[in-house]
Amino acid sequence: MIELPHPPAVLDILEEHLSELAFLWEQRERYVFSADWTLKELAAHEERAEAHLDGLRLGAGRSVDLARPALNSEESGLAAAATFVMMSFGQPDLEQSVLQSLSASPPACRNGVRIGLRHSDIDRVIPQLSELAVSAKPPVRAAAVDVLAFRRLPAPKGIASLLADPDPDVRHLAFDAAGRFSGPWSYDIVNQALDGDSPALRVAALRASARMGLPGLDETCRRTGTRPQNPVPEALEFLGALGDTKDLTVLENSISRRQLARAAIAGLGALGSVAAIPILIRAMADPELAGPAGKAFVRISGADGIEAGDPPLPDPAAARVWWDREHGRFDQGGRWQCGRDVSKAPLGENFDALTLASRLDVYLGARARDPRQTPDRELERSSVLRQG
Repeated sequence: MIELPHPPAVLDILEEHLSELAFLWEQRERYVFSADWTLKELAAHEERAEAHLDGLRLGAGRSVDLARPALNSEESGLAAAATFVMMSFGQPDLEQSVLQSLSASPPACRNGVRIGLRHSDIDRVIPQLSELAVSAKPPVRAAAVDVLAFRRLPAPKGIASLLADPDPDVRHLAFDAAGRFSGPWSYDIVNQALDGDSPALRVAALRASARMGLPGLDETCRRTGTRPQNPVPEALEFLGALGDTKDLTVLENSISRRQLARAAIAGLGALGSVAAIPILIRAMADPELAGPAGKAFVRISGADGIEAGDPPLPDPAAARVWWDREHGRFDQGGRWQCGRDVSKAPLGENFDALTLASRLDVYLGARARDPRQTPDRELERSSVLRQG
């Protein structure tokens, strides 16, 4: 172990760096698939976080003294920030402290450490992470498996048991990891998730299935999203990312079912068909659906200035005026997101200009349709703090 220097430093400034780094990473994780942010805005946010981490690196040993107790914080963002600091110096003893926190801390803290490890240089601790992924208690195993999957390292044994764990948080991480590892997976797992009570697990199961290109996923979404009893709104919305023009009718008809209306409208936005525009303009006249319909309209068209009133709400008249003026540049056969055609080259030149939410759905739709021809991309990976 090499003793880190303790340079002259104003502790209040280092504390502020740590606090801001924690805050920015809490925001970053919350908005990583935002419908309002683009990749450019996310990168600018990450650069702000990196600037604070740079300040903490300069503090060396003094920063470690601040970060060490924060590794056990009940605030996920603070634990993530502490992990970044401890992993920044290439010191085995500091890295062992991080792994100890991953193994023994409460859930919120463990989650923050997991996020920090996702984006840090973990080369020296891969063997220990791999061991934790096999032999620790399920919540710790799931966290370690998540980090290994995020970095596309070899899959450990025993993931199948985590997919059936009674703890929904464990299953959520295991679903995400299985999607990145390309298994293990089956329709039994998907159907159990879709029939369960957790919306987050439903979404995780659908996303994992799309990553793996599970055959028949679009038909599963049609069936479960529109069934007469206990329809699954998340499946109906996801159908928009997976489907084609024939699903326009499926989504439009579902608007009449109030428990499905918002999901159907969001699905129309993800579908990106020009034929959905008149449907969305009509839906804006319904006060309960105006907000979702306006978002879906903007998602397809990239329009702005379609709101009116106080408080401002999407205005069907303003949307109609905008569309009458601009519709000539929209190919009827295209798939449009944020005013850009992504039908011919989903991951082409328009991909990184989309909002983060649209970018995710376009990617998952492409993977679901043709996983062999769609490269594996980690859309949650930081463009600034990425190591290794």
